[in-house]
Amino acid sequence: SPHVSTGLYSVMKDKWIKEPKKETPVFDELDVRTKVNYFIGMAKQLFQQYQEGKLEGLDIKIEKLRDKLSKFRQGGLQLGGEFSTENIAFKLLRRMGYMDKLAKLQDTVVDKQLSVMEIK
Repeated sequence: SPHVSTGLYSVMKDKWIKEPKKETPVFDELDVRTKVNYFIGMAKQLFQQYQEGKLEGLDIKIEKLRDKLSKFRQGGLQLGGEFSTENIAFKLLRRMGYMDKLAKLQDTVVDKQLSVMEIK
């Protein structure tokens, strides 16, 4: 995939390939909040479904959300670069722990589903 960050350093050559430039980020904070809240809402629905014991198809729903987030970020990087609304929203969700929580939830759901299959 194409490189989109502001700088690129070669460890092997011990030099900058593309020196980073200090940029002042310009983005729509309200739009970022709206998108973050949308994805948090989707994640909370999946956590709630798990709490209610509704495991059927939950692993697929989690995978779809994770894929959607990944494509969301990639689209933002391609169209708007590092300071795109989508990339900033993704970074906030990651910093808030949602990416890890979704990955752990997916692992837990798959483990439980496989355990139930072994018992039957």
